[in-house]
Amino acid sequence: MDVVISYALAIGVLAWSYSKDKSKTRQGLKKAWKAFENILPLLPSCCS
Repeated sequence: MDVVISYALAIGVLAWSYSKDKSKTRQGLKKAWKAFENILPLLPSCCS
């Protein structure tokens, strides 16, 4: 149940941010995705 609340809160805050300033939200999401892509190759080695 906590996970559902966390995801709902994150989606709500993302929607609020997008409604306030679309370009900054897109820029932030692109930055977050790039950071995630840099971490992604490390995940298989730490989980095995």
